[in-house]
Amino acid sequence: MFSCIRDRVVIITTDLAGFSLAHIVYQQNNPFQDFNETRATHPACFAFNYAMSKTLEARGITADYYLGYSLGEYNCLVSTDILDLESALKLVFEQGELFQQLTSPAGMLAIFAPLKLLEQLLTRISRLTLAAVNHDTQFILTGSEHHLNDCEDFLKTERILFQRLPVSRGFHSTFIDATKQNFLALAETLRFSSASRPYYSCATTSTLSEIDPIRLWSIAREPVQFAQTIRMIESEIAQPTYIDLGASGSLANVLPHLIADKHRALFTVNRFGNNLKTMAQMSGKFDSIRSCAA
Repeated sequence: MFSCIRDRVVIITTDLAGFSLAHIVYQQNNPFQDFNETRATHPACFAFNYAMSKTLEARGITADYYLGYSLGEYNCLVSTDILDLESALKLVFEQGELFQQLTSPAGMLAIFAPLKLLEQLLTRISRLTLAAVNHDTQFILTGSEHHLNDCEDFLKTERILFQRLPVSRGFHSTFIDATKQNFLALAETLRFSSASRPYYSCATTSTLSEIDPIRLWSIAREPVQFAQTIRMIESEIAQPTYIDLGASGSLANVLPHLIADKHRALFTVNRFGNNLKTMAQMSGKFDSIRSCAA
């Protein structure tokens, strides 16, 4: 199932981009060569999430609600029928092109420390921007290489854990503002429908049933409020089970900091391989949770 969906996405993307995602991901001698360009990484990440969603559906695992985090919100737009697949792929590819052509290189830094450190960092090092709050002791900053290096030096001195994210542009910050008008013009060419199922947005910390170009822009530009959105979901839905469709399972690792029962946070794959086994284990855990809830 995964390969069939992947092939469909590759065909659509090749028509749009003029290059094959499959070649970049699978066939190069160096799998990381040229894979920091947003014109390739955006559709690749989207394609992976979409294929994982359809693979779970083929296994009988369907969602009652959708939760979007950053670029993953575009997958929610397809899953809830707000956008069709071809339009969403056009959006993520051309958005990636805009970021590649019109923005300056920048980076993002995950910091594992209480949020009270945030104000100190923003005061101490100029031009850093809050990009995401994942939980009370993990947040992400965006900045230039120079300013992030200064931030890392300070964090090392204070013995505070951090991790540089593998991105080449400063998402969720002023670094992408140069693309706004082009992005809105692109969004105006798309046809949006009403959501067929509930969709929680980490950009707006609310459920979205309709989308427009301005809200679409906010997905890329506004800080990701993951912690706040999860707390809202937990207050509205009794004992939801979360399935992380990302390629690293990182959000499933964040969730235990935000929910009472860590067993409700599942991931489909992780960065360590053995993904068929990981998928089978996730399916078993999900079936167990579903049986207990019945």
